[in-house]
Amino acid sequence: RRQRQMCIRDSSKRLKEAIDNIFLELQEVREEGISEPELSRAKKLAKYSVASNYDSNEGHINAMALRLDNGISPEELLDNYASVTLDDVVQVARKYFPRDRETGKYVLGIRDPLKKD
Repeated sequence: RRQRQMCIRDSSKRLKEAIDNIFLELQEVREEGISEPELSRAKKLAKYSVASNYDSNEGHINAMALRLDNGISPEELLDNYASVTLDDVVQVARKYFPRDRETGKYVLGIRDPLKKD
């Protein structure tokens, strides 16, 4: 039982540390932005995500819904991703990222990956 209590305390300490690190990263993006290689990687991942979406019927349906509901084609979506600048990232981070844990309003879903459902 003592071992379990220590494990729970260690887990809560590690969880607090993880949340603190997330907020440090968010603050860094708010203040300094991201690097060109990070933006380039994010754009490549977005492009891959759109392309891989077409590997399923559900992806095709989502693309049709995007076009019908919002008038956006997959090509336009990719063009929009490609046009994002480093300054855009900072502006969005400043607008939507909370300033800190204490004063910001935020939702952070954390789940134990080892927990059985």
